[in-house]
Amino acid sequence: MKSPIRWELMLTVIVSLFSVQTLFGQGLPIMAVVDNRSIDVSQIAKSLYARLNTALHTAGVHSEGGEGLYLVGELIPVSEETVETGMKKIVIKNFELSLRLEHPQLDLKFGHTIIPLKGSGLTSTKAAMDAIQHLNPSASSIQNFITTSATKAHEYYLTHIDAIIDKANVLSKSGEYDEAIALLWACPNTTAIHLKVYQALEKIYSARQNHECSMIMKQAESAYALKKYDEMKQLLDMIDTNSDCAASASELAKKAGIEIRDDEKAALAREERERERAYTSAEKDKQREYNLEKQRISAISDIAKEYLRNHHTTYHYYAL
Repeated sequence: MKSPIRWELMLTVIVSLFSVQTLFGQGLPIMAVVDNRSIDVSQIAKSLYARLNTALHTAGVHSEGGEGLYLVGELIPVSEETVETGMKKIVIKNFELSLRLEHPQLDLKFGHTIIPLKGSGLTSTKAAMDAIQHLNPSASSIQNFITTSATKAHEYYLTHIDAIIDKANVLSKSGEYDEAIALLWACPNTTAIHLKVYQALEKIYSARQNHECSMIMKQAESAYALKKYDEMKQLLDMIDTNSDCAASASELAKKAGIEIRDDEKAALAREERERERAYTSAEKDKQREYNLEKQRISAISDIAKEYLRNHHTTYHYYAL
């Protein structure tokens, strides 16, 4: 049977996983992305991404990628002229860099600013690269924009967290578990709201696991009926031991005369034996629960990032 969550342990895990988030102590994750509708050369987009990412780190913002809140940069051409200087022709280009802090999943924009840029080079592409090189990530205009917009976003979460959780629960009930998890994962890790957020995340994650379990069980029962026992065993091995249908999976396995492999449980058992001489029984229990909660949070994070990675319609990511 699934054991109840110990929220004081959950909070310890959360703090350990997010201690690097430093924006005003708010733990607000923001991802730098490039809106490349006006950029036809990937190297230009990569260079712009690098500058935006540096600007975020300078502002003390944590960003691993795949978060729900985006600092969007769009380089928009304004004018271009060619100047002859001796034997060479120099291309001079003027741009507007549109910076936006937004949450596409919530269809919200927390700030927008325009930064003029100018560059020159032997080609139009080199002129654009030169313009980006003139963008100073530490400039007060950029840093003030990030600070002001991020503060506005943080205040929005604090004020509307109940509505965001309600939306996530609606998504979960309609079977959109990954979208619901991604929505909540973008919330800031602050004392004021993180307990609510992670209670909701645990509930939605459990619902997702139970849904997947029930689907796998239907396939396993079908394989059993067709006497495809190897296929059935492979399916049963996929079932989370914390899912509500884990007992049914065990019964089906016994009925077919097979043993379900549980690598995770075996690994934890080996770890317990290795720690047996060093820890008391109470200490071992605490460490085991900590490890299980850490695995749960890691799985939730992976789901959120995978969902966001696969649901981009406008933006393209350029990793260094």
